[in-house]
Amino acid sequence: IETINQTLVGVDARMLELEYKMAFLEAMEFLTRARLNLVQGNLTLARSDIEATRTLLVALQEQLSPLQAAYVGEIITSVDDTLTFLPGAPLTAADKLESVWQMLAAGLPEEGEANTDTPLDSTPSPTPLVTPTPTP
Repeated sequence: IETINQTLVGVDARMLELEYKMAFLEAMEFLTRARLNLVQGNLTLARSDIEATRTLLVALQEQLSPLQAAYVGEIITSVDDTLTFLPGAPLTAADKLESVWQMLAAGLPEEGEANTDTPLDSTPSPTPLVTPTPTP
């Protein structure tokens, strides 16, 4: 009976992992559609897809371990930042969505894993200053 219980625990863990991966894939699909809508100038549909992504991630975050929830929290913050570029800079918002999409594509960090690719562990690189060239 102990072996059966251990097997069931393993199956449950794999099912949860699949559920999380499916949620990430759904979020990635929303972001892909949002980027397409931004490039096509349909800000209403783009905003709707971005907000759907946020709602999905917030619901997922509640089910995760503290490390994974923190990572998803950073993704949600990036999604929120993207919304600040609407309606004024839709192409910038589309570019920002690419970085959010990449974070989702990287997947959730494993417990106890020191993932140096995540924003949690990375230090920001200095941004070069750009001086605009005046036009006559």
